[in-house]
Parts: sequence; C-alpha cells; structure tokens
Amino acid sequence: MLPASQASPRFKAYRKPVITSRRMLTLLFILLLAGLGWYFGIGPGRPGLERMLATLIELARQASIPTATPMPSGTPTLPPATEPPTPSATPRPTASVTPKIPTITPTVAITDTSVSTCRDFSTITLEDVGLELCVQGEVINVVENDANTLIVFSNEAGALYLVTYDVTWPEGTIGTCYQVTGEIQRLLSSPVIVFGYQNLPKECP
Repeated sequence: MLPASQASPRFKAYRKPVITSRRMLTLLFILLLAGLGWYFGIGPGRPGLERMLATLIELARQASIPTATPMPSGTPTLPPATEPPTPSATPRPTASVTPKIPTITPTVAITDTSVSTCRDFSTITLEDVGLELCVQGEVINVVENDANTLIVFSNEAGALYLVTYDVTWPEGTIGTCYQVTGEIQRLLSSPVIVFGYQNLPKECP
C-alpha cells in the first residue's frame, strides 16, 4: 500500500458507507412492507384478508340501500266505542188495591162409600213391583195347570194376572170382576199377584 501522497491520482480510496438511522428506518419499512405483502398476498394471511374485504364490501352495500319509511295506514284507527250508560229503572208506585173477598157458598160433598179404592189391573206395570196394592179386574180366562192356576184379565203382553199354587178356582167366574190385595211380583215380563187362602180374591163391590 502506498501512502496517499505517493498514489496515482487515478486511484482514489473507497469511501466507507455511512449508515444513518434514517436509512435504517427506510430499510426496515421496506422489509416490513415486503413481509406484509407476502403474508397477505400469497401467505397464510390471504384468506383472512379476503374475508375482511368481503365484509367491508357487504357493509358498504347495506349502507347504500335506502331505509324504507312505512307509509301511514289509510284507515284511521277509531277509539273503542263506549257503551251508553244504562238508565236505572225507577220503580213506579203501585196503587194499593183492596182485594175483594168472594162470597163462598158451602156445598155438601156426597161421598159414595161403595166406590172401590183398588187400582185397575191395566194401570199396574213392572215399575210397581215390590208394592203392596189392591188390584181389580174382570176375569176373561182361567188357565188351570198341574201346579198352578192363572186368573187372566187381559190377553195383551205384559198385563197383570193372578197366580195361585194351592187354591182351587171355582167355575163360572168368566166376566165377573174380582179384586185382591197382595205384593206386586214379576214373572218373566209381566207383573203378577200370588194369592192363597190368606188373601183370597173377592168379588168387586
């Protein structure tokens, strides 16, 4: 190495680069921009950037849509109708009327003691079963069986008839009215009265 005084003027010594803080900040800024460009451009931050941009675009589109102002209804809302007050009824004064007492002429009732209090056989139904009644009727038939005898007042189904298991019924009673008192019982679909020597039938008065 030759001293500077002996060196050729064509050869100049290299100037040492001077690194300042401004250059360092510029270099770091450039490196930061390059890193961000790589991260968000082709790196792993690209999907997040795309989603953020799509969100911003959607918000800008919604902000540009005018808000619809509701139109007032054409039919005005009427206040609820109030019922008119019901006038209280004022009782009218009633005139006092003195009732007339009719003159009653007493009459003497003539009672016929010969009228029987027995019920007619046609009024007896199965609803009377269990009652102790006096029943009367005109005999139209006598059916004698080996174990019992039936005194028939009607040929209609469900009509009451008399039954005896120990009394021999006399002949010549067809067309005669007889009455008997006993408990109304049920035999199949008909009401019956079972009689014996303790409650023998007798002719109607």
